[in-house]
Amino acid sequence: MTRTKKPKIFIIEDHQVVRKGLREMLTEFDYEICGEAEDCQNGLKGIKASRPEAVILDLSLGDEDGITIIPDIKELEIPVLVFSMHEDPSHVQRALQAGAQGYVTKQEVMDILIDGIEEILAGKTFVSKRITETMINSWSHKDQEPESDSFESLSKRELEVYLFVGQGYSFSEIAEKLFLSPKTIESYIARIKTKLNLKSNRDLLRHAINHLRRSEI
Repeated sequence: MTRTKKPKIFIIEDHQVVRKGLREMLTEFDYEICGEAEDCQNGLKGIKASRPEAVILDLSLGDEDGITIIPDIKELEIPVLVFSMHEDPSHVQRALQAGAQGYVTKQEVMDILIDGIEEILAGKTFVSKRITETMINSWSHKDQEPESDSFESLSKRELEVYLFVGQGYSFSEIAEKLFLSPKTIESYIARIKTKLNLKSNRDLLRHAINHLRRSEI
């Protein structure tokens, strides 16, 4: 990955070994690590001083909850990619609701983390496929149904397309990710809009983004 300018990344992670691994890997992928911290207070102080292009944030920082620092980082207009061992929908919901632009689990390969960084640097929301599948599976349980009855009529594939829309992917990108034709994705989009009583693609995008950020999963 060759760049004219290396994006600056700040890491907030309480385990020194993990920080070292991230630092070495991201350096190899042509990122500049402009700072590190193991807690929220020093993290925010370091971010204000170094002004990174993006922040990688763990949620479990000793006795601290990393989610509490996300709104402060968001106010600085710096995107946050959560990198956490937690993959349950409740953590994803809280992080996105707080203002994180991406979520990747530590159980995933490093290429997924790089994908997440690139997406949030481009101004998009990124939730890994593993997390997306977890969210979809949670919707299939009766005790975790979405708040709108209209969601009950969506198929599992339609829910998957809907979530990709909320993450900012174009229809052609969704087709590529799901190994389907663009026309097939357009058909899914049309059915989703009908079932959710949405008039336009813009309405669908707004609906999906808002739901991904604030709805109970």
